[in-house]
Amino acid sequence: MTSESDNNIADEDLENIAGIIKFILILDNSGKRIYCNYYTKDYDKIESQLDFEYRLSKITATYSVDKTDIDIFNFETYNIICKIEKEIAIFIGQDENDNEILLEQFFKMFETQLFNFVGDNLSREKILNHYNEIVLLIDEMITGGITLNIDEHSLYNRIKNVEKSQKNNEKVQSGGGIMSGIFGYFTGKNYNQTPSEQKKEEQESSNIFGGLMASARGYLKKNIEY
Repeated sequence: MTSESDNNIADEDLENIAGIIKFILILDNSGKRIYCNYYTKDYDKIESQLDFEYRLSKITATYSVDKTDIDIFNFETYNIICKIEKEIAIFIGQDENDNEILLEQFFKMFETQLFNFVGDNLSREKILNHYNEIVLLIDEMITGGITLNIDEHSLYNRIKNVEKSQKNNEKVQSGGGIMSGIFGYFTGKNYNQTPSEQKKEEQESSNIFGGLMASARGYLKKNIEY
């Protein structure tokens, strides 16, 4: 029989491994919420949530942050990681005594999945157009504030499968897998990859091709001059 103390140790170990998220916020450039989810009783009323979001947006409005990168700062009793775009700002918070590395790992995977579903150049319109996917993504990554899934393939496939089920599009098309594989062979695309992995592979292929072309031009120039 497992004792109560054993259960407490197990819970603490789980928190240390997975990390605890206190809130996820997506606000527009005026500080108004687009999406919010709180996993803390600190803000259990809508009035206190809106007040917190207002104060946070005021701080970050003048906060020096690289628009192309993420940043971590301390605000009140939280470590907050943020990414500020032209039209939106994303904030994810944890307790100020928690591990910032886990928070950063979580945020980077969340950002990767946003690219997979929303694409580059995050905007308010894109977030709203893909709102259901973002809600599903967050629900898959977090359970009761505990981060349990930050695997890119697992998250991407699970959300796509849920969407198919919701739209009742689970139709098996004979030969579809073979044809998509053949098409992928000739186009160079791997349809088992996520969009972010496809983009990375395309960039790597482009770099390799560019290197080969540069070498060829150098070789031709050398021989012509000779």
